[in-house]
Amino acid sequence: MRKIIFFIQYNLIILCFFGTTSVQCTEHSLSYDSDPDNPHLRQEANTLKYDLTADFRLHRFTHGDIIYVYGTSTSGKTTFTRKLAKLLPEYTLVPTRDLKAEYSAKIINEVCPEEYAYVSKFISIDIVLIYLFGDILSIQAIQKNSLINHNYEAIVDNLDKIKSKNNLLKSRYNPIEQAHYVFNHVFMLSQKNINVIFDNLDALEFFRYMSIYNIHCPLHSLLMYCPPNILLERVMKRNSIAIDKDLVDKRSLMRPLETFINIYKSTENELFIDEIQRDFLIETFRTAYSASQGEGDNHPMSKLTWQQIINSLDSNFGINTSIKIESKYPYCMLLDSSKETAETLALRISQLASRK
Repeated sequence: MRKIIFFIQYNLIILCFFGTTSVQCTEHSLSYDSDPDNPHLRQEANTLKYDLTADFRLHRFTHGDIIYVYGTSTSGKTTFTRKLAKLLPEYTLVPTRDLKAEYSAKIINEVCPEEYAYVSKFISIDIVLIYLFGDILSIQAIQKNSLINHNYEAIVDNLDKIKSKNNLLKSRYNPIEQAHYVFNHVFMLSQKNINVIFDNLDALEFFRYMSIYNIHCPLHSLLMYCPPNILLERVMKRNSIAIDKDLVDKRSLMRPLETFINIYKSTENELFIDEIQRDFLIETFRTAYSASQGEGDNHPMSKLTWQQIINSLDSNFGINTSIKIESKYPYCMLLDSSKETAETLALRISQLASRK
């Protein structure tokens, strides 16, 4: 039986989250990546092409509250933040996905300015990215649904010219730079005393970013938890709907499970998030892995051997029969999207925020 143990009693959570002790949560979050022995901090920030340090100096000390929601892919972060933003009109929802797409558009425009200038008149960056990097089924779905209008031949011709430079695009694309592009936007708003809500699954890079630029802000980090088997069920259901409706939003089965490994670890502490049987965890990964092989999943994890995946699980969670799960990163409050709906969670958090 799954056992959820919150790291703090509910009455203390209210204080910790939006009460007088919220600064303690912030300091705890900042102290995580301030550790000079953390190997993840050794990657130099100056490898990024865009020099944003001038902006960082402006918003090193920010004022607007930041509600940061992190968790695995498909855990329900985006749905939750959208509903929470509607309940908290004094907060601005940062469109993380749109900003990431905006960054990608900048890269494509930089490498192929003429071709992208043409295709961007007719189709969105999302469709461009699917055509460039999606699998053949996604591309066929675009064509079948006539998402490209009567200028089809000219558009495809320009897309193919862009695609011919895929290697250059991939070498220019920097996932860390993309994440910083989003974070820069968030903290610029906070510097202007605007309260912000945003979600991002790369918690490591977020806390690392704050440490690199020594950013101080009223931060409230929420962890959106969801068990791995539920994550897999959600992706399978979404993909089934996408296939039935000939949609292009078909997702990797391995992606949410990979992010589960990235975010969670085993713990021997009495305070833990969930307790999972090792056999159950392995079976969930086996189901996703087997299905991804048949569907031609392009996710890097699907290219590994099964033994490599087992080794990764054992390295991260150990080999105990029963595994107690905890986050690798700090959080002020735990939310479980497998037990409560996004509406219920958003209402509860909005009520806490209103007591601030």
